[in-house]
Amino acid sequence: MKHTTRALLALALLVGFYVFALAIVLGLVWGAVALTKAGVSGYALGKLWIFALVIGYVVIRALFGRRKKAKGEPPGMLLTETAQPALWSEVRAIADFAGTRAPDEIRLVPEVNAAVSEEAKWLGLISGTRRMYLGVPLLLGLSRDQLRSVLAHELGHYSGKHTALGAITYRGQEAIARVLTGLGDSWTAKLFSLYARLYYAVSHTVSRRQELEADRLSAALVGSDIAAGALRELRPIDSAWGFYLDAYADLGSAVGHRPTDLYEGFAAFLASPTRQEQLAEVRADASEGPRSVFDSHPPTSERVRQLQAIGQPSAADTSGPAISLMAPGTLVLAQDALWEGDRRAAAPLEAIVPLVGADTVHHNARVIRAQLQAAGASPDLAGALAIFREGRAADLIRPLHPDGDDDALRNAAGRLTGDLAASQLVTAERAGHRLNWDGDWRFADAADVEVNPWQPAIAAANDPTAVPAFTEWLAVRGVDLEAPADLEVTLPGRDLPPADELLAACAPVGGRYRTLVVLGEGVAVRKAGVADRIAVGKTAVVGNAGKALIKQALKEGVDGLLASPHTTLLRWDEITAATYREKMLDRGVLTFTGAGGEHTVKFIVETEQVGDPVAAIEHFLGDRFSRR
Repeated sequence: MKHTTRALLALALLVGFYVFALAIVLGLVWGAVALTKAGVSGYALGKLWIFALVIGYVVIRALFGRRKKAKGEPPGMLLTETAQPALWSEVRAIADFAGTRAPDEIRLVPEVNAAVSEEAKWLGLISGTRRMYLGVPLLLGLSRDQLRSVLAHELGHYSGKHTALGAITYRGQEAIARVLTGLGDSWTAKLFSLYARLYYAVSHTVSRRQELEADRLSAALVGSDIAAGALRELRPIDSAWGFYLDAYADLGSAVGHRPTDLYEGFAAFLASPTRQEQLAEVRADASEGPRSVFDSHPPTSERVRQLQAIGQPSAADTSGPAISLMAPGTLVLAQDALWEGDRRAAAPLEAIVPLVGADTVHHNARVIRAQLQAAGASPDLAGALAIFREGRAADLIRPLHPDGDDDALRNAAGRLTGDLAASQLVTAERAGHRLNWDGDWRFADAADVEVNPWQPAIAAANDPTAVPAFTEWLAVRGVDLEAPADLEVTLPGRDLPPADELLAACAPVGGRYRTLVVLGEGVAVRKAGVADRIAVGKTAVVGNAGKALIKQALKEGVDGLLASPHTTLLRWDEITAATYREKMLDRGVLTFTGAGGEHTVKFIVETEQVGDPVAAIEHFLGDRFSRR
């Protein structure tokens, strides 16, 4: 009975939207006809007729026009039963426990997600192809019993006939989105927005109840404690995966490489003692973002309370890692499928880090050489030491950042000089950068003994009496103070790209619906409108809210983004300072200070990134940017 009620409710809301839309169109036409019959004529009546016809065309085309069918394969790598017998055996056993038909396909996706879908027809009366999507990070971060809990939850959506109703809900979301997109910012769009709020408030209330219902099946299978533990683990895994992708997996882009050990690297990252401590902090932090009627899932805390209230005892979890369900070599195949068509050179992360480190110190060495040359000193370490002895380290960097304070400028001069020394050591193959899962790259010699030219260089830049110690440090390691410089070295500073060039983006930030976009002109922060919330709602089954927000923000290009009343642009030359305070893994706070006051952007666990926004901002602000 409850399934029938939900189906009727979803259907009523969908039919109601069509009736509502057609009523507005007919009302406009009726008004135009009535005024014409009453003898009204002239410019105003002509405008009314044109408006009624345009609105009618937009609405009817949005509601009844032919929809584009998705082309190509569904996302993810197909896992056949022949290739993955253990996984399929587990899924079929859980499906039997749930009293439902197993999925027809299981697909491996590179996301922290598990989901099911069904191409059902006629309100779910006719079954269609069932697909289960399973994220690699879950396989690497969960135990086998925790994964069984997640799978039971997803299969519970089948046994509860939730996926059958998903098609109805999605059709309503699609219809509303198409109409709102077609109407733009007209007053009629505001009327439809009111209905959209009602539709999402009701349909997502149903979705939240379905999530709690599916959770009960998890508790029945593995017990309340393991089911609750699996839920608590999703947030740390998501946080770790996002941080790993930005800090490690994308390292090679700067030097034209991509990793051959993407997933193996994530497993090593998770096993790091330091990362384990950070994940424990994320796990212990029960704070959650603001809630909304547009949320399709209940808060994790509420779901955990419901599971604990069931009181189903759990046996000790000795099941081992979830990845043990997969056949050997699966992750390699999944990675190859992910990089298909990528023409970058392939190398393990351990080999990419030295390349990126060398590229960084060589670039910074050119920067400091150019500043030394501009200051009239020899463009080498001897020239830097001479300026440090005179206490002029801040003046050396001041042309790059006229508004920087002396302490920051001296530290920058020291860091760049340390890079100059490191550049020589790298070129001579006496030291190089090493992969480090616990934090920043290590710089070590051939015996893997750490080498740190930055500490004595910064000390010398801040205190002329520390110059002899730095000089001795360089001599002990055979660094040539007068190594020849490029005679054609130019003043440093990478030119800003065109104002409308998109550099990076991320969402949601500072809440559940804001989007940050880094452009050649500056940083744009876009608040959410109704269309953004609808775009997020359409990702409820399989999708990513952050990607949906970014796509929505850029659907009319950069010009449309900047023209939107929801967008605030912080231009590079208007930002006097920016600070990024990292909390745990990828959660942090970015604060901009400028003529317009202070602007704060908060990154959350769910923040999805395209490119590296923080790195892009740091690149163009230089010493106006700091990390804490």
